[in-house]
Amino acid sequence: MKIGSTLSVMIALTGAVSLSGCSETRPLTSIRESAHYYDRVGEYDKALPEYRAFLANKPEDTELRYEYASALLKNGQFPEARDQFLLLTDIMPSDERFADGYARSLFETGNNAEVTAYLNRMTVQRGSVGDWLRMGDYCQKTGDVDGAKAAYRKAAKVDGGRSVKPWLAMADMFAGLNDKANERAMIERTLYIEPMSPALSERYKKLGGMPGPTAGVKPEEWVAPKGK
Repeated sequence: MKIGSTLSVMIALTGAVSLSGCSETRPLTSIRESAHYYDRVGEYDKALPEYRAFLANKPEDTELRYEYASALLKNGQFPEARDQFLLLTDIMPSDERFADGYARSLFETGNNAEVTAYLNRMTVQRGSVGDWLRMGDYCQKTGDVDGAKAAYRKAAKVDGGRSVKPWLAMADMFAGLNDKANERAMIERTLYIEPMSPALSERYKKLGGMPGPTAGVKPEEWVAPKGK
């Protein structure tokens, strides 16, 4: 979808808000601040109309639309959130926040097949570390532990084994399964990447390990950065 046509859809999905009344007499900065306040205190019935009033005047503001979509999610309005996140991913598909929000809103609507189709499409089209981590997360949510392991391993491979995120994701997964041996093995890999991390050392210690310079285990996926 072209950005011009996307903006037209944005206006329609934001909802018809009269330009007379509050949006005419109140500055947009005031409307935005009001939306943020009500959102922050959890009064979404008051925050959402403010977001809509702002977007009726400035539909191209993707940051405000992201906040609006997130408020819809928090308020349990999942189909509406899905529509907003879909617009955002259409305009800025590389923004991980938008992809996360769209995947979550699809999942919350109960359409697992649509979630899977979207995540598969992203791993094929982009195949970024974030795409594979997201795939792993949703495999976990649907009880597919083997699929989650494979996705997290793929994330590690794409990243050359140099990021702690895939290993932490797997460590958390094994912790949820009460598999302390594999949890510890994943933390050992994070310690190879970030040997001086107090949080990782403390977690390793709680798993029965002895933090120190030899605690880390080099990941099989490790590819040294260029020039090193």
